[in-house]
Amino acid sequence: MQETYQFKEGRLVIQDPYLDIQIDTPFTPLTVPKDFSDKPHLIVKRDQGGTILRAYFEIEGRFEGEYVIYYPSGEVESECYYEKGLLHGPSRFYCENGTCLSETWFYQNKKEGKSTRYYLSGKLCALERHKGGVFHGKQEYYYENGTVKSLMHYKNGVLEGPVQLFWPNGQKKREVAFQTGLREGFDRMWSQEGILIDEGKYQKGDPVGLHRRFYENGAPQEERHYHSPKRFDKKEWDHSGTLCLEGRYDPSMQYVERSWKEGKEVTKMGEWDGSRIQWKSNGTN
Repeated sequence: MQETYQFKEGRLVIQDPYLDIQIDTPFTPLTVPKDFSDKPHLIVKRDQGGTILRAYFEIEGRFEGEYVIYYPSGEVESECYYEKGLLHGPSRFYCENGTCLSETWFYQNKKEGKSTRYYLSGKLCALERHKGGVFHGKQEYYYENGTVKSLMHYKNGVLEGPVQLFWPNGQKKREVAFQTGLREGFDRMWSQEGILIDEGKYQKGDPVGLHRRFYENGAPQEERHYHSPKRFDKKEWDHSGTLCLEGRYDPSMQYVERSWKEGKEVTKMGEWDGSRIQWKSNGTN
């Protein structure tokens, strides 16, 4: 099967082997005449000055056939098609100079196949893929200079597989993986200079083990060691690298948190009640 996105000669064809989409169906919608001459069911909307704003067909209270919106200059702003009130076929938006800003294909009101969006310059902004009206397969987003902005994968509308985000300079910004919509494995983030600033592991969407955050110079900022999704030991450092907070649980679920500021130590004690810390006392040493 060859990739084909086509609407002409009375047929709507959306064939995409990557997405396993095979749509080939007759479709001969009503079309808006260029001179807006009288045609059954045609509705032409104008402003108070007589400028045409939109033209479309309506049958028994439902949109049918071509629907066109115009700029005040008369140029087409958007065009799409309906069948029995449902979006059907290509839907496009344009700049006033005629440059295409976006194109999406519909089949019975559901997005099917590739959808593209463009910057005003004409450069590709996004290439999204749909099946049955939801995200499916690889989704691609770009900066205006052509550099990849983000890549992610979906399966039947749910995140599945790697997600990668990039800075405008091409450096990796974030990398994480999903299984059935939940984070699985390491989630890492980097600065524009390529320095690791956040790292942690997940299982079925929940944080596990050691999670670390760093200042942009690479120095440690915070560490968390998860015992459960909401219960964790932690350490925090200031910009100079000095430990300024430390909190730990003991085996009996007692929690002790010590912090240091301006040479003074403050100790807080609490107990885990199964959902959060119940603080028992405050003190200063």
